[in-house]
Amino acid sequence: MTRLRGLLIAGPALAALLALACAAPATAAAQPAAARLPAGGQPGGLAARLGPGATAAAATGKAPEDAALDGDSCVPLQGSSLPYACMASGFYLAVPVYPGLEEYSNGGSWTTSGVNIVNPPGPNEVEIGGEVSCAAVASELPACLIVGVHYNYGGKDVQFAAWGGPDGFNLALGRSPRGASWSSMNDVSCPTPSFCMVVGAAGRKKTSYATAYSWNGRFMRELKVPAPRRSHDVELGGLSCPTAGDCVAVGNYENAAGKALSYAAIWTDGSWKLEETPSVAGWTGSYYNAVSCPSAASCIAVGTTLHRKKTQQFAASWNGSRWRLLRMPARRASGLSSVSCPVPGTCVASGWSGTTGLIERWNAGRWTGMRTVATSRPASGDDFTHVSCVSATSCAAVGFRFNPNPKSKFGERTLAERWNGKTWTLQSSVY
Repeated sequence: MTRLRGLLIAGPALAALLALACAAPATAAAQPAAARLPAGGQPGGLAARLGPGATAAAATGKAPEDAALDGDSCVPLQGSSLPYACMASGFYLAVPVYPGLEEYSNGGSWTTSGVNIVNPPGPNEVEIGGEVSCAAVASELPACLIVGVHYNYGGKDVQFAAWGGPDGFNLALGRSPRGASWSSMNDVSCPTPSFCMVVGAAGRKKTSYATAYSWNGRFMRELKVPAPRRSHDVELGGLSCPTAGDCVAVGNYENAAGKALSYAAIWTDGSWKLEETPSVAGWTGSYYNAVSCPSAASCIAVGTTLHRKKTQQFAASWNGSRWRLLRMPARRASGLSSVSCPVPGTCVASGWSGTTGLIERWNAGRWTGMRTVATSRPASGDDFTHVSCVSATSCAAVGFRFNPNPKSKFGERTLAERWNGKTWTLQSSVY
């Protein structure tokens, strides 16, 4: 099982890359997939320093063929008149180098100081900066933890975490759990500079299990995560920690009958406790992709339901004791990949609807669609893979823009938009 994403893949190179950690649908409607790149020996090893470094374009003499942003995290700037500081993580392709990508914004355009790659970049090295979480510190530059997957063809999928900010990142973890044949870090939450939680999945033999790690600013510690009874292909895909002592994670698994189910894991008093989550009636599976908790007793989780290759967005709320499904607008071929709730009762969720980027707002107990800026041709399709809000009037959404025509040679490009409380505006981004 892999984390369900609303990604439209428009090329075999990107499809092979995203098979590491993402579902790779033939249309904007996502569907779960278990395909992974072949496993073998150990990868070439991650550099201790993850940027700044030479870009793939400079290393190969080619312009990037594809680029996407998969995660972003925004925090208020202390002692500054600027609205916020954001870090975004993703990847771009300049064959044969496939480096990760980091971008930084302080409310305006996005820039990059380096890329998360093996230095020097090696042929067929793949690194996906899947998610990032930042904590506000007493400066204009946030402290962030980027997590994702590193792969070397002929090797294994290996999870990685890197700590730093716009000036560069240092490796915090670059290995799989003992005995695992592959691993992936799917989400991260840093309520303070001295505490981050990370969740994901790792596999051995023919099944996978959920993983979790805590980070204290210096060391990464692996945590034991209980599994649902008689389950296999277990993963945790979304995470939110309102404080260092409270976290809520959502994920998915298959039961003994092979049915896809969802669940939640609550971190409190230093251990994980499992909670059942509701599924959407009439759909084969309800896949939770993300969760946001402004407090331990107020969370919104979002995801995608699936039935016969058809998808639809859904959301659920947690009040500290039980989950319940929320009514959402019916949208065909839709799904939600991310959600951000700056305060209880106010949330922004992002994803896709057909070939259009989708952003929904939860306010006053109901969901409504928000008008975004559609990119112009030839990038005539959009997907918002992540959104981060520092307040109800300051958000940044990132993802990728693409051409739905499978015969076109036009590849994905990064996409970023900003919410100022009244309108969404398009931001310039690298690649």
